[in-house]
Amino acid sequence: MSQIIEQSEVVTLGKDGSLTYRDGISSGEWFDVHRKLVHAKRYAAAWLKKSREYAIRMWGIDFVAKAEEQMEFDLEIEYNEKPPSINGPDKSGAYINIHGIATGLDIWFRKVEDEIGEWDDTQKSTLKELLEPMERKLKRVRELMGE
Repeated sequence: MSQIIEQSEVVTLGKDGSLTYRDGISSGEWFDVHRKLVHAKRYAAAWLKKSREYAIRMWGIDFVAKAEEQMEFDLEIEYNEKPPSINGPDKSGAYINIHGIATGLDIWFRKVEDEIGEWDDTQKSTLKELLEPMERKLKRVRELMGE
């Protein structure tokens, strides 16, 4: 089995997660190392999944949970609570969230900003129909926040 990442004169990888590049590396050298790191991240997730599935089949989920807990403790991994989300509790946040909506609206606006004055009545009417509900929701959000 060939190694994905190996120590080299370009980079030193520490067991503590440290990474140190040699002074004066080229962009090509950085690219080669970083590409390998990206690949290792992807492969590691697949390897962990397969290893976990194997251990669950062999010794059960409780064994795996306790083993991984000990491994994480040994690595001094701390789990910090995630900050509260403004995207609601359901899984739809992965696809539609307030940040994505705002970014999408910004991108769209930059594309059409100079053209809006030249739109016909149908285009203007459609735009108002789509934006007015957002305006009402913003007003309601401000009320809920006490503004």
